[in-house]
Amino acid sequence: DLRLSERPIPWRDIKQVSEWAYRKRKCIIVLSVEKEVEDAIGLTRLTGWSRSSNAVVGADGLCISAGGLEIGYQELLQIIKDHVREAQDAPGCVGGGPAVQGG
Repeated sequence: DLRLSERPIPWRDIKQVSEWAYRKRKCIIVLSVEKEVEDAIGLTRLTGWSRSSNAVVGADGLCISAGGLEIGYQELLQIIKDHVREAQDAPGCVGGGPAVQGG
């Protein structure tokens, strides 16, 4: 998502996919990656600026919404989960594990 960074986030580098809710409504997908990955993909100014304030409210990671996209939140979440699982199951993937929560 080029709204987050200059370069794509490699699927295999996503350590965890979770959701953040506002007023009990899940609306933000949170991707957990290592600091080195954040540095390598070149976070946009807005992403870098909002990163620490998002963490304070419980969204500690790279935050994505479906706003402005042609697909809805649930479809975006499922696509991300599927791609992360595929990347972690690929031969040669190091450091796999339970990256996808809830399904």
